[in-house]
Amino acid sequence: MSFSNRMFYQKAIAAWRTNDSGFGRSQLVKSYLQAVEGLTQPEAITGVEAVKAPASLSGLFHHAPRHA
Repeated sequence: MSFSNRMFYQKAIAAWRTNDSGFGRSQLVKSYLQAVEGLTQPEAITGVEAVKAPASLSGLFHHAPRHA
């Protein structure tokens, strides 16, 4: 699972909005995963560089609209 710091403020839960650090949000996601029976212990991996999609896949990805 991966996530970014982008969000729609009106749609995000309060716990996400108030944990404005990557660590705080990672801990929130970790707590959700730990609550699911049958999953192994979650592991956080940070500092991973973004991987650019090959040009052949560029048409498959849509970006969220930006509002001014």
